[in-house]
Amino acid sequence: MSLIRSRIIPVVVLCMWPLIVERLVGGLLGYLPGLDGIGGWLPFAAGRAMLTDVSAYPPEDRSFAQTLVGSPLSTSTATALFCLYTVLVTAAGYRAYRHWDAPSG
Repeated sequence: MSLIRSRIIPVVVLCMWPLIVERLVGGLLGYLPGLDGIGGWLPFAAGRAMLTDVSAYPPEDRSFAQTLVGSPLSTSTATALFCLYTVLVTAAGYRAYRHWDAPSG
């Protein structure tokens, strides 16, 4: 048994999640009390913040760059958070593989 038999579904999910779904989820979570700003802590927002140092932009361009990045995290915090997400997804994938596909015995 394979975890995902179709290759189209994971490709569509990986392409649509960072572009549309994560921004929508972050925006919707912002309407819940106490979760304002949680969108900047989601995986791809952390990845964008990890790759873009907004403080390196000239002062007049920082606001625009910050809007494009979509996360107020510093580069080091974003890197740590993105690595944590990577470890969690890898562990979940490994657990699913061991449960469904790994031969027992």
